[in-house]
Amino acid sequence: MKLAETIKPNIENLLCPDHDIHPIVDTLGDELQINCCCSKFHRLCRKQVEVILREMDFTLNNLTIV
Repeated sequence: MKLAETIKPNIENLLCPDHDIHPIVDTLGDELQINCCCSKFHRLCRKQVEVILREMDFTLNNLTIV
């Protein structure tokens, strides 16, 4: 399983604190595309990806986030 596919369910389960909407997450190879309702929530999702990657001993160099 690709790294992006491993992270995808964790990000999809997040909920925007302002709008109560989940992000739409797509993967293509090592690319993770996160579509959010607002830029504030998109930043929060990116930060969560970084946390997950650190826990897995990876860096953002191993994954592209759009």
